[in-house]
Amino acid sequence: MKDIREILTLSEDYLAKHKVESPKVNAEWIISDSLKLKRLDLYLQYDRPLNENELSDIRQKLQRCAQHEPVQYICGSTNFYGLEIFVGPGVLIPRPETEYLIDHALKLIDEGQQLLDICTGSGCIPIAIQEQKNQTLKITASDLEENALAYAKRNIEHNKSNNIDLIQCDLFSGISQGIQFDLITSNPPYVSHNEIAEMGQDVLKHEPKSALFAEEDGMAIINEIAASAPDYMNTEAYIIMEIGAQQGKKCLSLFESFNYRNIELLQDYSSRDRIIRAQRPQ
Repeated sequence: MKDIREILTLSEDYLAKHKVESPKVNAEWIISDSLKLKRLDLYLQYDRPLNENELSDIRQKLQRCAQHEPVQYICGSTNFYGLEIFVGPGVLIPRPETEYLIDHALKLIDEGQQLLDICTGSGCIPIAIQEQKNQTLKITASDLEENALAYAKRNIEHNKSNNIDLIQCDLFSGISQGIQFDLITSNPPYVSHNEIAEMGQDVLKHEPKSALFAEEDGMAIINEIAASAPDYMNTEAYIIMEIGAQQGKKCLSLFESFNYRNIELLQDYSSRDRIIRAQRPQ
């Protein structure tokens, strides 16, 4: 009977053979999910034998991963800012870079204020911010895709988030202009079609293209948001948005053209332009 140590080694080798990125991490993720263990516990129970039902579940998940299906879809969830966020086909998988947006957004809004999240997807941004603000914010989150909003609703319920209203609409089209928000956040589609050759098969084959790609070299939706956002912002409000690593200069010029104040580019953990932060035009 095979134990955890042997299955870890065999699984990593299998995924590496099929050119899956980070085969060790993905193998650990799949095995820990099948065994209902934390990844660290795999190494604390190295010599635990596995029964046939456990092995069968691991094999099925490994086969899906070898076909470059994202391990987050296979296991059904991912960790984002310390929260479990459910994901699956039709919703973008939250990335570590977006946690950096949360870090900065938290500095721009106080308890009891109003937040608008555009292109909310899984709802990970408003859920994480609401958690850190003790469930005191009044939040509106919008997305065009019905499937994404279904995951957002599930994640709101799972994480016991309060006061997050979901609206299905294209950007601001369903948001009442009578509401003036204290902060607008967004992780919009910003990938250029020219970047397809550099992207992994797990992303291209499985994640929703509508949440990834934008026209005008990835800038089209960023342009729309920058143009429309001031109508929904209090006088001192900020907007904070995730952008592509090559879009920093274009975004600076764009926000300057709309007379935003206190515009700043923020770098991610790899020192690449990743966030633009700006205050409403006067």
